[in-house]
Amino acid sequence: MPVETEYFHCVQAALDDDGLHYQVLDTAGQTREWLSWPPVLPPTERWHHLPHGECAAPPFAAAPTDRPTTELIAWRFRGTCPPAGDGDAQTLLAGWEPGPGLSALWIGLLGREGRLGVLLSPAAGRSPHLWHGPALAPGEAFDIQVAIHTGMGPGGILWRRGQAAPWSSLIAASSWGAERLTWPRRWAVGHERRGPADRPFRGGELSAAWASHAHQL
Repeated sequence: MPVETEYFHCVQAALDDDGLHYQVLDTAGQTREWLSWPPVLPPTERWHHLPHGECAAPPFAAAPTDRPTTELIAWRFRGTCPPAGDGDAQTLLAGWEPGPGLSALWIGLLGREGRLGVLLSPAAGRSPHLWHGPALAPGEAFDIQVAIHTGMGPGGILWRRGQAAPWSSLIAASSWGAERLTWPRRWAVGHERRGPADRPFRGGELSAAWASHAHQL
């Protein structure tokens, strides 16, 4: 592993009636990674609706970053996939800070096969890291959930089909995960930061909602 990512550590773990819990401590006693599994989220009918287009991020995005508290952020996307096209990227959700640079967070469809992808760009001037998942067929009606766990490292970018399905990590070659991400203050559903013509979703009836689970270490 890269030297800026790997570190000497110990792991504290517990298994009880609620599931598996662990935390990873470095030599200074700082918690660097953590997990309680399975994750706890409200039923999807209680998730918060997101309007199509640009909006302010939810309040959790303004939480202090000196101590990890937000454990899991999840989005539900429903709609109909576009017909087969030219492979241009299509946005389900983008998040960014005002100013130049790439969106810190991007969720959408990539390539001619419409493959689910997540891009994280936590540092200005650095290339984004890509996580990718299943391909969605042209014209397919979809109901998928994407989640970001801030304590799981590169395995913490997750997806599933519907509330009853198990979570799976998206595939990536990154040595880090959402622990480097500062939650962006502007979000957009259905297009990128420069407006409706910027990498728009070209399918139909896109709707989005979000939920979170907070865990104070």
